[in-house]
Amino acid sequence: MVASSNATSWEWLLHFGCMTHIAGRQSMFITYTEYPPKMEKVKGYDGVTSFASGYGGVRLICPLPDGKTKTIILQDVVHMPGSFNFNS
Repeated sequence: MVASSNATSWEWLLHFGCMTHIAGRQSMFITYTEYPPKMEKVKGYDGVTSFASGYGGVRLICPLPDGKTKTIILQDVVHMPGSFNFNS
């Protein structure tokens, strides 16, 4: 669960899909703070542990059924380079 924001409100977003696509791509981050190398461990659902590179906010542009788009910003997303499975 992550805090998300848009232009009109603050809400909580429970995100199950595409975590690797978001957390694994530094180009999606609009803010970014690097972690010291080999300091921040993250454990996946299957017990695999990897080191995070940093964290920040990510901007998502989501298509809506009516053809419009909505911009959502996810805050405190952990950057996990490469492939990593957060979900069970």
